[in-house]
Amino acid sequence: MRLQGLYSELLELLSRNEELHLAKDKSPPFMVQQFKCELLK
Repeated sequence: MRLQGLYSELLELLSRNEELHLAKDKSPPFMVQQFKCELLK
């Protein structure tokens, strides 16, 4: 289940990155949203 750990690490980085984007221009990057949706399927 090493891959699962990598995924959660990646998601954590993405959400942190998303927060930075939101702070800057208030619009969440579409790719991040799409990626999260793919992972949650």
